[in-house]
Formats: sequence, C-alpha cells, structure tokens
Amino acid sequence: MKIRFAVSIMLISSFAAPILCAEEPIKASADVEALFKDNDKNLNEMKQVAYHIEKDLLQCNHWDEADKWLTERYIQHNPPVASGRAGVVKFLWKPS
Repeated sequence: MKIRFAVSIMLISSFAAPILCAEEPIKASADVEALFKDNDKNLNEMKQVAYHIEKDLLQCNHWDEADKWLTERYIQHNPPVASGRAGVVKFLWKPS
C-alpha cells in the first residue's frame, strides 16, 4: 500500500513539476530587424548575412539569389547536408 502511494505521488509530481516550473512565455521583439544590426562593421556584416539567409532564402524561397549570401566555402554542420552553396541549395530549395 505504501509503495503504491509513493509511486502515485512520484507520477503526479513528475507531471506537475514542468507546469509549476514553466518559463515565461517567449515574447517577440518589437523590432526584429534591429537585432541584425551592429555598430561593429564585421559583426554587422555577419548579422546581415544571417538575416538575409533567413529572410531571402528560407522564408521567401529566393534560392536563385543564394550566391549573394552563401559561398562554396560555406561549412554545413548538418550531417545529411553537403557543405558548400550547391549542397545547401540542393537540400533546402523546394521548387514551387
């Protein structure tokens, strides 16, 4: 009887703990584009590349412009995807 009670309490607490300890909800930035700008020239250039990869390539599907943001030296860290611009475009481009 004591074991069943203990197991029941453990199960209930394991389901309740994540709810009670939940993080605050994620809030969108008021100005998302400002996150991709920096006063440091080199950092600003890298942020702009990241922004355009996200916006132009991934969101807008403008893979014909991939050469503006990706080079053949691009290193892809996702094992199923080949490095270089051609490998990334082949993996991610979904013709409409």
